Amino acid sequence: GNKKSAAAKEAQALEESKYWQGEWVCKDCGYIYNRAECAGMFFEEQGPGFRCPQCSGPRRRYAKKVGDVVGTTLDGGDAPILI
Repeated sequence: GNKKSAAAKEAQALEESKYWQGEWVCKDCGYIYNRAECAGMFFEEQGPGFRCPQCSGPRRRYAKKVGDVVGTTLDGGDAPILI
């Protein structure tokens, strides 16, 4: 069946705890990173060659979103903004 053992669930939870569970937003176009559209990979697993699927902006232009506030981009170029 598709049931996971307790150990497998715990291992998955530990793996997911290493990654930001909120949203990553492209500061150039507003695209919200979607794991399902990106081979199921967490944003942090994407390499330096990753580009925004919507505007082709580089990975460094993404920032974490918390509530209505988007933080500073990975390249440090933008201050946090409200959306």
